[in-house]
Amino acid sequence: VAERLAALTGGRYEQVGIGPQLEATGVFLAGGERSFGEISVGTREQAALLLRLAVAEALGFFLVLDDNLTQSDSERMSWLRDQLGKVTDVPQIIVMTCHPKAYLTGGEHAVDLTRCVTRHEGIAPPAGPSRGVSDD
Repeated sequence: VAERLAALTGGRYEQVGIGPQLEATGVFLAGGERSFGEISVGTREQAALLLRLAVAEALGFFLVLDDNLTQSDSERMSWLRDQLGKVTDVPQIIVMTCHPKAYLTGGEHAVDLTRCVTRHEGIAPPAGPSRGVSDD
């Protein structure tokens, strides 16, 4: 995470602070930690993406992103898109976005869900236990 964050920010941020539950706690700048509240929304999103990517690589899991980079400028978006394309230890990266052109470079597979999913108003969900949803 530290290497990628330093490369992304031109060395401005040295690393991401990681808490005991693998949550990002802040970034290190000039030897001190700054909380995420003290940095831009875009940099927060980018650091969080880099952390998620590192965890997915370490565990060999897939990664699902829900438009995590909406606050990224075009230069950083290009760098991050390239990083996602270089990842080989993650079996699959799924990006849900309203801005597909920001993520696609040509070799990816994209599905336009507006062409695949139909919403039916007034139809009750199937009876029985919910699948994968818990109130806990």
